[in-house]
Amino acid sequence: MLVGGPDCWRILSRYPQLRSRVYRREEMRPLTEQELLMIIPQYHPVWAHVEPELILLADEFARGHFREWRNLTKTAVRTLEREDTEILTEDLIVHCTRLLGGVRDAA
Repeated sequence: MLVGGPDCWRILSRYPQLRSRVYRREEMRPLTEQELLMIIPQYHPVWAHVEPELILLADEFARGHFREWRNLTKTAVRTLEREDTEILTEDLIVHCTRLLGGVRDAA
């Protein structure tokens, strides 16, 4: 698997020796709100009982990109362990997003 940015295919196509090794091209797009609310609670137990509004709050950071969800989840798990709690609150989500270059303050 080769993962690249928007120009990856154009650049790769310039080189027949590389292009011939690509079986097929798949475009990855951000998850929609509906997909997020279905997938994220199943992705990791830390999200299993989180309210949909908080998942959407977390997505203000992740912007539907699964790579960012992975980073946020890993940070959330470590933060919950450090705080000795199992409940992911709005404040903890905001704290985790700040650690990763967050997007907003808690309400």
